[in-house]
Amino acid sequence: MTNAYAVQTVNLTKRFKNKTVVRGINLEVPKGEIYGFLGPNGAGKTTTIKMLLGLTRPTEGEAYILGKNIQTSRNQVLGKVGSLVESPSYYGHLTGYENLKIITQVLGLNEKRIDEVLRLVRLEKDAHRLARNYSLGMKQRLGIAAALIGNPELLILDEPTNGLDPAGIQEIRELIKSLPQMTGVTILLSSHLLNEIEQVASIVGIIHGGTCIYQNRLHHLKNQAAKKRIEMEVISVKEAAHSLKQLGWNVYQDQNHLCLDNPAKEEIALLIQSLVQHNFSIYDLRHREQSLEDIFLHLTGKGQSL
Repeated sequence: MTNAYAVQTVNLTKRFKNKTVVRGINLEVPKGEIYGFLGPNGAGKTTTIKMLLGLTRPTEGEAYILGKNIQTSRNQVLGKVGSLVESPSYYGHLTGYENLKIITQVLGLNEKRIDEVLRLVRLEKDAHRLARNYSLGMKQRLGIAAALIGNPELLILDEPTNGLDPAGIQEIRELIKSLPQMTGVTILLSSHLLNEIEQVASIVGIIHGGTCIYQNRLHHLKNQAAKKRIEMEVISVKEAAHSLKQLGWNVYQDQNHLCLDNPAKEEIALLIQSLVQHNFSIYDLRHREQSLEDIFLHLTGKGQSL
């Protein structure tokens, strides 16, 4: 395993009885960056995170956190990891400050650390309010403060904006974006929201049906999204596609349309000419630019929303 990664997994797999919920995934989370772990609900994100945190044992494969195997070095590793999985835990009858004070006492930390993390998550003005009176967004920020209080090298956040209103989502998003630069922490951010990952992450892994189907820099996906294609409505689209492929055209069928990616103007004219010469009538032709959402839908299966 290399020290360049805060998280590295090797064929990580989890089965429950006869159902495989995580299937041989190989994550690589570079240190100092925000890694977006993206996939539909039920894709296996939370199960993967629980294996990374040693909360459930993998059926097969291994997980390395900060260069160490989580199964054999769990206590040593988890002292350097902060996490917020599902919903934050807090005592409603205590203030935000008092909630964090309990953690410092358990971990043997200096109480001055409380003020530091409250400033980081922008809760210093509400430090002495009862936690039960916090908004949902404030409770999430308190949960992130609790995850940060041990000054972790890795922060794992599982769906941190779930249930928040747009203003709360924006607050958490800005906070997450600022943390690597302010603290040097690496962040693994799990979400089913494409927009959330797109705005904060530098690298993305997409999980679908328990399988990691894409892992690369976000700008690679954005470059794909910049591609253009023409879509043509033609008679007998399947036969037309087959005929053009026989002639060397790199066309493909998308539902009821015949498609060609990034064609030059001259190519479009030649393609139309080829169709007409082979007796395929053209009813409609349009240019279309792919969006990131189009690419994600293509990767995770047509008609399935993230």
